[in-house]
Amino acid sequence: MELSLAVAHAAKRNAPALTLHIRRFFAAGGTAPALAEALAYLLLPCGGPTLIDAVDTWAAAAGEGVPSPY
Repeated sequence: MELSLAVAHAAKRNAPALTLHIRRFFAAGGTAPALAEALAYLLLPCGGPTLIDAVDTWAAAAGEGVPSPY
């Protein structure tokens, strides 16, 4: 569920909510490849800038149990 919520908030460009759900996703045992694949689905319906913003938000959240997207 956290993965779905992260993608939904990424599509809305809601960085605080995206950060919250990214942290919860990794706390629940999620993996970086799974999040990367899920966020990649933003490309067609939302465009490249939305995907870039989502990855930037993920990078800003990196640390304390959240791996970097890079």
